Amino acid sequence: MVKAMAKAWPCLKTLSLAKNYTPMHPSHVTLGGLILFAEFCLNLSTLCIVFHTQDIEKAEVGTIQGVKNMALKALRVLTSPISLLGKVAAFLLDVFPNLVCITNSDKEGGEEEEEEDEEDEDMTNQDRKWLVVNNLLPTFVSVREKVYVLNR
Repeated sequence: MVKAMAKAWPCLKTLSLAKNYTPMHPSHVTLGGLILFAEFCLNLSTLCIVFHTQDIEKAEVGTIQGVKNMALKALRVLTSPISLLGKVAAFLLDVFPNLVCITNSDKEGGEEEEEEDEEDEDMTNQDRKWLVVNNLLPTFVSVREKVYVLNR
């Protein structure tokens, strides 16, 4: 179903599939599903979707195919469960090299910043994990740039 959506909307710039999502029914979208949006929605700059990261090992194989989406800058993960934080961060940057922000909120940037102090007290373990992944992005980008320079 994800492939059909991604193919049907190749010119999308923003997509939110989880605005009123409740975690009572787990998402069947995987990291592999994100590769499909990367492949077929080349203008997608913001994606809000609930997915799970249990397929990280299999999804990493998918990145070998070289699928990249240079447009995606913001990923809103909402209640997406996560494990293997470093691998997920590396995977997301492989597929979305210009990704600069991962949040677990469906709010626009301004709203989220205003409530940031209040949310710190209410953060779940999962929220903290996604914050770690978001904070890893600039480090991974820096390492990738240094490796590129060394290999020239």
